[in-house]
Parts: sequence; C-alpha cells; structure tokens
Amino acid sequence: INGASIGVLVGAEWIDKPTEAVRFIAGGAVWTLTTNPIQIQKVLTFSEGSEAHALSPNANRMAYVLGHNISVSDDKGETQAVTTDGTVDLTYGVKVHRDEFGIHDCLWWSPDSEKLAFYREDLSPIDDYPYVNWKPTPAVRKQGRYPMAGTPGSRVTVGVFNAATGQTLYL
Repeated sequence: INGASIGVLVGAEWIDKPTEAVRFIAGGAVWTLTTNPIQIQKVLTFSEGSEAHALSPNANRMAYVLGHNISVSDDKGETQAVTTDGTVDLTYGVKVHRDEFGIHDCLWWSPDSEKLAFYREDLSPIDDYPYVNWKPTPAVRKQGRYPMAGTPGSRVTVGVFNAATGQTLYL
C-alpha cells in the first residue's frame, strides 16, 4: 500500500463480519485490512525472525519465541520478556515430542487474554546424536538430541505467565 512492502503473508483470518476485515501476520507485525473502505493498519509489532506466534483472543498481545525464549508484545509497543534463560538445551514455547502426540502448537492464551500457557523443555538428559543434513552438497554432519530406548528423555513442564503481574507459575 502506497508502495510499502509488508513482507511474506503468514496467515489470515476474517474478523468482525465476513468480508468486513481481515487480520494477518506479516513482516514482524499484526495487520488489519478493512474492505470498506480499503485500509490497512498495523495493530502491533514483534521481533522479526521470531517463531511460534500466538495472538491473544482480544488481539492486544502477541506471544512469540526468539532465541529459545518467550516474549510478549502489546498494542502499546511494549515488550515483556516471559523467559530469559532459554538455551539449546532449555527451550520455551516450542513443540515438545513433536507431532508424535498430535502437538502442533505451543503457546496458548486464556480466553481473557491475561494468561499465557507454554511448554518448557529441558533437553539436557538426552545424549547428543549425529545427524546428516543432505540438503547441502556435500552433506554435512549436524549434532542434535535423540532419546534412545532405555535412556532418559527430556523433562517437560507447563508454565503459565500472568501478563498483568509479570509472574510465571509452573504446573
């Protein structure tokens, strides 16, 4: 719009009445596009390069994962760190046990948009395992973690972050 680029469109959903407005995530922001009249508005921004985005039900907050940690951005332009100690071995807000158990998301807002539930996974009990990445030529060796039968697995807990108090409770 007006020659500006908003980047790659990630997903969209109708809001209000169908054909009235669309909300979508693109270019490190949440946008609203109204159809009558046609207007586009940036609702809130978050760190570009982040993953596992979860928009609160009232669309005033966006939770996301960046650098193994969770942050929450709000519509006032403020960002709150939910976690700060994330590492390759201690991850927050990403899928645990992958799709084996039908887990496809990892951040969940309460209906009132005040609390955020998330996974915390400690991978340190799992031994390193060599993988081969076949995409580059020649293939390259990559280290990862894979729990072999009879060896310890990861430790998973669920945290609940209260956006109003800034406190996190682990279940």
